[in-house]
Formats: sequence, structure tokens, C-alpha cells
Amino acid sequence: MQLHRMPATSIGPAALESRESQLLAIARQLFARDGFERTSLRDIAEAADITKAALYYYFPNKEALYERVVVESMQALVDDVCGAVALVDSQIGRAHV
Repeated sequence: MQLHRMPATSIGPAALESRESQLLAIARQLFARDGFERTSLRDIAEAADITKAALYYYFPNKEALYERVVVESMQALVDDVCGAVALVDSQIGRAHV
């Protein structure tokens, strides 16, 4: 898995949200590749091309960052499953009409 460095963005509400999303994506890749124990905040900051101190602006610690990654990943899974169930339900409903 190759990580792509993310350039710093301008500061504004949308930019902060976008940057946070980028950091979460980078962290997700590193945690998936190396695991929680072997992934450091320094690793994530370096992959994001920011300082470790800048990473603390978004997340107070590694555990909080990991929790966000897990919660967002689980929510994406739930959304995918709900979408698939809805699709099957609609196909079954059309088949009975």
C-alpha cells in the first residue's frame, strides 16, 4: 500500500474539515498497514507532511484519532449494508408487483 502525501491546505472551516478528513484517511491507511501499536503519530504526521504538533490541533492523542478512524469506518460499513439491503428490498418489491 502506497501512501500519498497530502499538501497543507488554506485555513478556513471547509479547509479544516477537509484537512481532518485527509488526516483520517492517512491514519486509516497506516493503521490498516501497520496496526495500532506500530503506527505512531509521528508516522501519520510525516505521511501528511505536517508536524506532530499540528496533528495535535486536530486530535488530542493517538487513541482519539484511532477511535475516529474506527467509528467512521464502522459507519461506512453500516451505510453500505443498509444501502445493499434497501436495494434488495426494492428489487423484491418490484418482483412482486
